[in-house]
Amino acid sequence: MVEAACENWLDDYSVQRVAESFSVTVPGLSKPLIGEFDCVVTDGHDNCIVDWKSASAKWPVGKADKDLQATAFCYAFKQKYGEKPLFRFDVITKAKSPTVNNYYTLRTDNELDRFVSLANQIEKSVNCGNFYPNEGSFGCAECPYRDRCKKWR
Repeated sequence: MVEAACENWLDDYSVQRVAESFSVTVPGLSKPLIGEFDCVVTDGHDNCIVDWKSASAKWPVGKADKDLQATAFCYAFKQKYGEKPLFRFDVITKAKSPTVNNYYTLRTDNELDRFVSLANQIEKSVNCGNFYPNEGSFGCAECPYRDRCKKWR
C-alpha cells in the first residue's frame, strides 16, 4: 500500500506540514476542538489538508463532500491560519493490487458556520445525557463509552 501511495504522489505538491496537531476554540463549546492534520501541502496556490485513509473499495461519488471530518478540519485550519483550505482524502484500497484515489472537497463559510451549530447541539445533547450509539464508527473499539453504547435502549 505504501508503494502505491508513493507512486501516486505528484511532484508539484509542496509539503508544508506533516502530523500537525491543532487545538482551536469553537464558540459556545466548553472544550476545544482538537485533532491532527496528516499532511498540509500547497497544491498549486492553495493550501490543502491531506488525510490518508485505507478502504476496502473506492469511495462512492459525493462521500468526501459529506464527510464531517473534512468540515471539522477545514474549520480548524481557518481558525488557526485565517484561510479556508482545500481538503483531499488520499484513499488507498486494501487489495492485492492497491490503488490510490484522491477525493477533493472544500467547505463554504455557510458549511463552517453549520459545523459550529452542529457541534453546539451535540454538546448540549451529551450534557443532557442524550446520545445515540454509532457502533459502526472506526473508533468504536477504543471508545471509553463503548460499554454504555451496548447497554443503550
